[in-house]
Amino acid sequence: MIDSVQQSEIELEYKISTAQIIVPAAAGMAVATCLLYLGLRLADDPMTAGELRVCLQSAAVGLIGLLFFPRAKGARTNAQHLVTFPVFGRPRHIHWADITAIAAQRTVGIRHVSISLTTGERLNLIAPTSFLNRHFDHQMERLINCWETYRG
Repeated sequence: MIDSVQQSEIELEYKISTAQIIVPAAAGMAVATCLLYLGLRLADDPMTAGELRVCLQSAAVGLIGLLFFPRAKGARTNAQHLVTFPVFGRPRHIHWADITAIAAQRTVGIRHVSISLTTGERLNLIAPTSFLNRHFDHQMERLINCWETYRG
């Protein structure tokens, strides 16, 4: 039986969606393939149709592989703290009282959550982000409401 207190403490959880990973990866692979094709064409050593097909098939396999690659969670909240999950490393537990501000920062037209701490450190969360996420404003509002409720 699951402890009902522990289950109810997890209020919000933010993750990166599959589209938020696949779309930029596909765009990057398409640009890289085009640059390789053009570079070889300008160097008088053009890619044959077979070589181009192998290159595109390799990119497709890479994209399919990303579907099975585990995605990092951006953040999780409960009454005691905010838990951030880096891509590599251990989760970080930040007490609500240690957070001085939560704001949306814009980088290259994409908004993400920035957390300012009492130590002067600023953390950028992996998720939520506004890229391919029409619920970003609502998620940001809920995160700020959670902080305001529990910071003491």
